[in-house]
Amino acid sequence: MSMQPKLATMFLSKSGPPEIIARILLNCDTLTDVLALTSTCKHVHMIWIENSSTIIHHIAKSTIRCFKEAVMAVNSPTPLIRKQC
Repeated sequence: MSMQPKLATMFLSKSGPPEIIARILLNCDTLTDVLALTSTCKHVHMIWIENSSTIIHHIAKSTIRCFKEAVMAVNSPTPLIRKQC
């Protein structure tokens, strides 16, 4: 058995700097991938909790159609008129 999987597991579960693990999460393609990775250990999960809004915003921009308009609708104090994006 190679040492690489064991080292990767140790990096994620204990010794990995939060900044690097947050960057790994930011580079996931989908939120499903992020959630799969964050369920691997407590250390990664805590980094997810601390950085979830930034990570969600970053990934959602590329995966949710009309993301900009959706954010505007959520943040609007009055109902917006529907428009096609």
